Amino acid sequence: MQGLAEQVVIVTGGAQGIGRGIASYLLDRNVSVVIADKDVEAGQEWAAECNKPERLLFVETDVTDESSIKSCIAAAINRFQRINALVNNAGIADPGRSPIEETSLARWQQIIGTNLTGSFLFAWSLEFRNTMRGRCKKNQIIEKNY
Repeated sequence: MQGLAEQVVIVTGGAQGIGRGIASYLLDRNVSVVIADKDVEAGQEWAAECNKPERLLFVETDVTDESSIKSCIAAAINRFQRINALVNNAGIADPGRSPIEETSLARWQQIIGTNLTGSFLFAWSLEFRNTMRGRCKKNQIIEKNY
C-alpha cells in the first residue's frame, strides 16, 4: 500500500477484528481513516484509544442501508474534504456454517445484505459520487471476501 500517506480511506467493519487491524495499519502509515461500523460501542471505544485522533473518524454506519452509507460519506468529506479509497471489509462470517435447512430466511438475508449488498452499495455510492466529479479510479476500491 505504497503511496497512501496523507490519503483518506473508509474501512467498513473497522471497529474490530480484521477491519480494526486494517485501520491500525493505515493509521501507522499516516493515512486518515474513517471507520464505518454499526457497532457503536466498539467504534467509540477504539476511537477513544486511538493515539492519532486527528486522523480517525468513527461513523455509525449500516452497510445495508443506502442512507446510512450516504451519511457516512458526507461525514468523511466534511471532516477530511475527500475520500481516496474504500476497504469493503464489513461482513458476517458464519463460523458455525449452519446447514441450509437450519438457516432462517431472515439470517440469510442479513448475511447477503451485509456481505454482498453492503459492498455493492458503498462502492456504488462512492463511484457515482466520484464519476460525477470526473475523479473515479477503479483501483481504489479494496474488497475482502468472506
